[in-house]
Amino acid sequence: MKKAGRLAAAVFAAMLLVTGCGAPAEKKAVETTPEQSSKIEQKEEAKNLKDAFKKDFKVGVAINPYQLKDEETKKIILENFNSITMENGMKPEAILDQRASENSKDGMPAINEENLEECLSLAKDNGLVLRGHCLVWHNQTPEWFFCEKYDAGNAKVNKETMKKRMESYIKKVLSFCQEKYPGVVYALDVVNESCDDGGGYRTSSLWYEIYGDESYIEDAFTFARKYADKDVKLFYNDYNEYMPSKVSTIAELVKKLYDKKLIDGVGFQSHWDMNYPDTGMISDAMQKYSEIGDLEIQFTEVDMHNTDDSEEGLKKLADRYKEFFEMILKERFSIDAKVGFDFSKTIDRSLKMESDYRLQQEIHTIVEHADIVEKEQKEEKKARKKAAATKKEHMFKKKPKYSDDPTLLYGRNCDGELMEIKDIYDEIGEVVIHGQITFLETREIRNEKTIIIFHITDFTDTISCKVFVRNEQLPDILDGLKKGGFYRIKAVAMYDKFDHEISLGSVAGIKAITDFREKRQDTSMEKRVELHLHTVMSDNDSVVQIKDIVNRAYEWGHPAVAITDHGVLQGFPIARHAYEDLRLKEDDPFKIIYGVEGYFVDDLGDLIIDSKGQSLMDSYVVFDIETTGFHPSKNKIIEIGAVKVINGEITDRFSEFINPRVPIPFTIERLTGINDAMVCDAPGVEEILPKFLSFCEGCVLVAHNASFDTSFIRYNAEQLGIEFPPTYVDTVGLARFLLPHLGRFKLDTVAKELHVSLENHHRAVDDAGATAEIFVKFIEMLKDRGIYDLAKLNQFGENNADAVRKLPSYHVIILALNEVGRVNLYTLISMSHLKYYARRPRIPKSELSKYREGLLVGSACEAGELYQAILNDKSEERIAKIANFYDYLEIQPVGNNRFMIADDKHDMISSEEDLKEINRKIVKLGEQFKKPVVATCDVHFMDPQDEIYRRIIMAGNGFSDADEQAPLYLRTTEEMLEEFAYLGSEKAEEVVITNTNKIADMIEKISPIHPDKFPPVIENSDQDLKNICFTKAHEMYGDPLPEIVESRLDRELNSIISNGYAVMYIIAQKLVWKSNEDGYLVGSRGSVGSSLAATMSGITEVNPLPPHYLCPNPDCKYSDFDSPEVKQYAGMAGCDMPDKICPKCGTRMKKEGFDIPFETFLGFKGDKEPDIDLNFSGEYQANAHRYTEVIFGKGQTFKAGTIGTLAEKTAFGYVKNYFEERGVHKRYCEINRIVQGCTGVRRTTGQHPGGIIVLPVGEEIEKFTPVQHPANDVNSDIITTHFDYHSIDGNLLKLDILGHDDPTMIRMLEDLTGISARDVPLDQRDVMSLFASTKALKIEPEDIGGNPGTGNQPGGYWRL
Repeated sequence: MKKAGRLAAAVFAAMLLVTGCGAPAEKKAVETTPEQSSKIEQKEEAKNLKDAFKKDFKVGVAINPYQLKDEETKKIILENFNSITMENGMKPEAILDQRASENSKDGMPAINEENLEECLSLAKDNGLVLRGHCLVWHNQTPEWFFCEKYDAGNAKVNKETMKKRMESYIKKVLSFCQEKYPGVVYALDVVNESCDDGGGYRTSSLWYEIYGDESYIEDAFTFARKYADKDVKLFYNDYNEYMPSKVSTIAELVKKLYDKKLIDGVGFQSHWDMNYPDTGMISDAMQKYSEIGDLEIQFTEVDMHNTDDSEEGLKKLADRYKEFFEMILKERFSIDAKVGFDFSKTIDRSLKMESDYRLQQEIHTIVEHADIVEKEQKEEKKARKKAAATKKEHMFKKKPKYSDDPTLLYGRNCDGELMEIKDIYDEIGEVVIHGQITFLETREIRNEKTIIIFHITDFTDTISCKVFVRNEQLPDILDGLKKGGFYRIKAVAMYDKFDHEISLGSVAGIKAITDFREKRQDTSMEKRVELHLHTVMSDNDSVVQIKDIVNRAYEWGHPAVAITDHGVLQGFPIARHAYEDLRLKEDDPFKIIYGVEGYFVDDLGDLIIDSKGQSLMDSYVVFDIETTGFHPSKNKIIEIGAVKVINGEITDRFSEFINPRVPIPFTIERLTGINDAMVCDAPGVEEILPKFLSFCEGCVLVAHNASFDTSFIRYNAEQLGIEFPPTYVDTVGLARFLLPHLGRFKLDTVAKELHVSLENHHRAVDDAGATAEIFVKFIEMLKDRGIYDLAKLNQFGENNADAVRKLPSYHVIILALNEVGRVNLYTLISMSHLKYYARRPRIPKSELSKYREGLLVGSACEAGELYQAILNDKSEERIAKIANFYDYLEIQPVGNNRFMIADDKHDMISSEEDLKEINRKIVKLGEQFKKPVVATCDVHFMDPQDEIYRRIIMAGNGFSDADEQAPLYLRTTEEMLEEFAYLGSEKAEEVVITNTNKIADMIEKISPIHPDKFPPVIENSDQDLKNICFTKAHEMYGDPLPEIVESRLDRELNSIISNGYAVMYIIAQKLVWKSNEDGYLVGSRGSVGSSLAATMSGITEVNPLPPHYLCPNPDCKYSDFDSPEVKQYAGMAGCDMPDKICPKCGTRMKKEGFDIPFETFLGFKGDKEPDIDLNFSGEYQANAHRYTEVIFGKGQTFKAGTIGTLAEKTAFGYVKNYFEERGVHKRYCEINRIVQGCTGVRRTTGQHPGGIIVLPVGEEIEKFTPVQHPANDVNSDIITTHFDYHSIDGNLLKLDILGHDDPTMIRMLEDLTGISARDVPLDQRDVMSLFASTKALKIEPEDIGGNPGTGNQPGGYWRL
């Protein structure tokens, strides 16, 4: 702060102005009397404000106790102030003592008398009086104070208990103050900040919550008046006390208290800025309160927020204080005075000395402004410059940090009413917010300063904040300011010209706080188990992070949690890692249940029902009905049409209208053409149905979508007491098997395919006729396939992959009970992806029945087969058959299925009661068939507020109902018991707790990842590797080998073979030799170059031995490792040594060796798993992949699978588009926060570009992982691991067979030049010159379309 600001703030920014007398009830223009003029002159002579106005009001300052212990600071305070207020020392959190309260004999709260005494003794010892702040406040009052047994983890107490606690607390505080330090406390803020800015009372206060209204305020004043000395003034204190809406509430409150003689005054906190409020608003507010009666008005926390610290800005700040003070003098004391500032007394001094420089730099009260002469202006200017220079010289000297509040990280305080960030949408001045930091970075700027930039969210919105600090301050601030931490910030909301949005600047304070979010806890004694939960591995559907859900279930005390993603198991390895990260004891019962919500297809039913093996040439009645709706119990039949087929020929017809005795809905009339007039004279169903059944006697029934038509016939037959146990055939099912190429199987589609006429579609007699013709053609098609009876036709339907891909699918929950079940589940998932995939991975009932051992099968959600059967009013027999298939049945909260109420497709559901009734039916089915019924949440997001993430992802994927999110969050046991209370308390407990735990207890603790390593086996690989390496070594270095070569090779081979890695070397050797044999070099990369065994086996061309000379003459093989000229290249590359002729045979020697230790490859203990990365030619890569099948056998190698998730960049687009499409503006930092909740959601699968997973002979891949096509491309012949390869590369060998351009280009150059790349020395000068010039190629750059530049000149360049 510059000099003017320091002076202007001397008495105002740090002080409490306390005016001590009442104002007149009406405003008057006041003239200065001679007596008043004399009074003003006396004030002019005073050295400071406290002396000038000692008879009018007190001048105070807010302090922390340590400040009066520091002699220099104490001197400044005593010279300028006569009243103090403890900034934090007398707030409830500083006074209340939790441990003593827990142990108090009378159950009433205890106070920390030591803290209180420190404040009071400091005031008394220094001859100061004290303004008490504050007794009752919504903030800085510990939560435990409001809870049973003074424990924040317990429930809140009731109103009567809280009232007793309040009285006891106030009595103890006041009694201690007045008995031990009488007369020290002269004023007291009894209640602080209980009114809302928009009018009314603050309902978020725990006081309000427990009382249920604002009556706690009157109680507080009643108790304060009861126990306070008569001389102590009682105040209500608040901020924004000038706002008209708030003034009304405060005035109403104060009037009520004043009439009961409970209050003496109102405290104006007075946190104002340079432009707002104007003095007129303040004056009006004072007038409003004064009209109540003889009330004192105290200005309790005066500060003016200013963002401009230039000389001009600070002068404006002084003018603002001047304007305010003049208004106070006039309104409160009838002194029509002018206030001025004298800036002339500037002294050169360091910051340390300036803190000693008396803050009361004379602020004179004068009657009128004197003209300042030009000379004085020049002197003042000169003095300011000199002071500024001195200040700059010393400004970076670190100040000692004084604070008795270790949580205050920056600035002075963070007091004030909290504002939600979502309400900060304009430049509204100073605000106080709290939140969690989601992003933090620092940027150093000039003048030895740094900007701290962070984003903070209170979960209603996010805002950016910038703090400018000296570099020397940075470490201290960053020690406490961390990403993920929670903080309270006091700053100014302003427009950031750089970010082009409202952000926070001019930060006044940053205070560390605890997480203020209400954390949902499961406090039930007995806990439920969630058996239906989706994670981010469910395709674009769930936003539950796996680690978070595992941690939450464990923290809540749930004995287990199930992972059941849609059709995939890719969350299993992540869940296992999350479980391991818990580091539980071996006997800890918590476990993860591994399962899937599969897409279940009933390939064993709905084709032929109740077959008795009838011949296709038997008698059949093909029929169709028209109805008033979709549900037999609610709707009526209005027409029956039928055709009899015997020996494959149509022989008879039946057609009748039926009077439904209810109006035909308009939609049905429009669909069928049947109206009320057409059926009004027709017989009822009681007459027509027996005739129809007589027509059908002895025949097999046939219908298109037969389950629908027969359900109406069966229901009405039951109502009439007629037995109806027919065999029936569904032509929809036949069409799926016989015409699998069709995309749809509606009657008109099938008729068109078979060239059958259908003129009056949706009239029963015409539809029946068309269906009969279709059935006749189907009989011929079946005969062509060798099928002549219904029994064989049903067998034909089983395991028919084409049909399974066309059949409707339902949801099913499958849980692995044990290791057998895990492998069977993996097998089913492999089949569903490889054999039965059609838009979704489908699991046929026939396959599920085959691999059911070790599995538990549950009925799933509203998309499950059982729920759909009940919803569609299927027969009791059909529902019973479905229910009997499952091991347990499932019900879910009403809210999960509330979408059906407004959905026209579900006309049976019109209210929540209908949804409850379906759940009741499922519960009854469980009782009937002795199946446990479990209540599940169908979790798709963790907490209710997380639904925004799923909403955005669904919107990004084109779902029109994305904004209508069901409450698919993880519920506590209590929440679920409450949800299912309509079943009765005993049954609710059974489905929520007992049965879910029963299912969990049936399931063993298993690991989805096999714990052991399974390397492939190649016979004699150990000996083969030895032979290959030593044969090559002898070929290069002769026999016997040089000691350095032999010892290195022995050491490496011992390590490689003893750790079982020889097979990996042999595999790499076979692949490289095969590629070389086919004319393509293979590049090796990474640490494999440090292995001499890799060099000798031909895997890499890099020789890791120390630099040395080697004679290539096969009859010589001379080597030089030890000569002085060689030794000087130790640790360097041998190719850099000078050329040398062999001293034995005169041959030019090779320069070998790169001096790389073997430990780089296999570690210091020689047991690190080797990573052999091979770069094959891109055009040869596929051949190399196929060659792995030659090495290991067909079906033993798989491409390494990968999982593609929603990346931040894509998620950012989703979030931004979502809000833009809805016309909602969001700050970029809020978008980025929401993005974090959307990332990681699975979108697709793929394959590693060169990764091959090798399965040992004799093992099944499903022991380790399911398999699938990449991206579920059914046309691909590639099979990848279902799990991300990282999850299983510790169990199965992964080969990196990568495709690169370099080997391809080298092969091309070899073909063009006839020169082998192996014969080109690494230090060949012409080759190296190509980096600077084309001269070695004997061409100019322009000859090949390049830029000549100065490429062929020394130090020049060339460019293509």
